[in-house]
Amino acid sequence: MPPCDCSNCLPEEAEALWLGQKGLTVDNFDKAVQWTEPELNQMLDDLPLPPPNSQVSSRPELLRCGAEDDIRSFSPLKSLVTKWRGAFEGSFYNSYPKDSEVGPWDYFSDALAWDLAMNIDTIENPSDLGIFLPGEIIGGQFRTLFASFVEWQEGFEGAADAIAQAVQRRKNIRRKGPAKVPVSVEGTELVKKRDAAEKLAMKEAKLADKELADAQKAALANAKRLRIKGEAKERKRLAEKRTMAREERLKNQATRAPKGSGTRKRAGPSPNESSSSKRVNCNTTATSSLPQEIRPLWQTRWSPLGAHGPPAFGRGSHLHSEGNWPWRRRLSYWRWTGI
Repeated sequence: MPPCDCSNCLPEEAEALWLGQKGLTVDNFDKAVQWTEPELNQMLDDLPLPPPNSQVSSRPELLRCGAEDDIRSFSPLKSLVTKWRGAFEGSFYNSYPKDSEVGPWDYFSDALAWDLAMNIDTIENPSDLGIFLPGEIIGGQFRTLFASFVEWQEGFEGAADAIAQAVQRRKNIRRKGPAKVPVSVEGTELVKKRDAAEKLAMKEAKLADKELADAQKAALANAKRLRIKGEAKERKRLAEKRTMAREERLKNQATRAPKGSGTRKRAGPSPNESSSSKRVNCNTTATSSLPQEIRPLWQTRWSPLGAHGPPAFGRGSHLHSEGNWPWRRRLSYWRWTGI
């Protein structure tokens, strides 16, 4: 069976092609399949050196405990801070006299002890304390503090919960490192193309949103125009309906009116007639419409233009005085008859 280009027949070339995948591109792929092992190795040698990986520091980050932090009210950590301060104070006075100008609080203050309690998840041996403390003020300070920490961890019931909370707190605030840059030329080109495609898609999305907004605006304007037109048409229809109803009502009234009962408009007096003539006519009209038993009284006593005429004012000069009451009755009836 004649040899072919498979990996079984050409194992060296296949291995070199496998190792040279970092240098394969769309342009040289067809040629690389035909290359021999030395040519593939030369392609690997011609590749630029990749950039070094980002160096991640293994040194934990120091977390500070604020004056109003919630952990200051956590009972397990309060007991740990008290134990640390007592152990440091005992070691300090073993090395320095008690009447010295400085004390243990000047080197291991309450704020520093709480900062150390904030980072208990990273303490695994005495040297780890050097990450958070500036150094040893007295000999064996780190060993003394670590021994107190181990004693608290083994003897206090809530120590495990406090350490678990410290681990979770550090995970929540851990910063994410920058994304690694592509290490190949083809990868860089792909990133550029992807960015260009994202920008184009964003631009097309903005244009589509603008067209949709314009279409909605035009639809609202058209709906408003149709609504105004419909309202005008409805008003016109109602006006025609009212006109027809009024004409029908007048027609029905004319049909129900009896013959000869048409009202005639009374001719008004001529401009040359005096006001007394007007009153006489109006008085006559009013008198003729009175009942039979009241008409004589109207012509003699009640009529303001009767035989007696308007009575003279009686006692008192005021119109509303007692002597003028009959005249007041006549005036009231005069107003009632419309004269």
